[in-house]
Amino acid sequence: MVLAMDPEMNRVTLSTAPGRTRWRTAVLAGIVGALVTWLALHFGLWWGSFVVGVLLGLGVRGGLRIVLGAGLGGLLGWGLPLTLRGAEGQPVVPVAKTLAGILGMGTSTGAGLAILGVMGLIGLMLTLCGAWLGAAVRRLRQV
Repeated sequence: MVLAMDPEMNRVTLSTAPGRTRWRTAVLAGIVGALVTWLALHFGLWWGSFVVGVLLGLGVRGGLRIVLGAGLGGLLGWGLPLTLRGAEGQPVVPVAKTLAGILGMGTSTGAGLAILGVMGLIGLMLTLCGAWLGAAVRRLRQV
């Protein structure tokens, strides 16, 4: 919060710094993006994170803020459902270990956790690619 002088009204107002508001907006957009991605994944729409990224790229200004929002959206949108399923007692790590064994990585717990990490990276990359496309389209519209 900062004090700002409003010359037209001849008074001092209390407001948030513009930079902080933009970062908060990016974080909020990332959290909303994670919820939308989670909902899309619930219905089997894995490409929904790409669409979320495009919308973030169109709506959020600034490269680092786009990366922050899309990164949060992708990692949380793909990681939290797996984490919650594991916390509920569903066999997330055993299934990941089986998949690691099929891929020839062995069936250790470390290999299963690596598969889960790759799943988070897939969500991150899908969302970041969508954000890149959205930002590029936004810049094209400005030219």
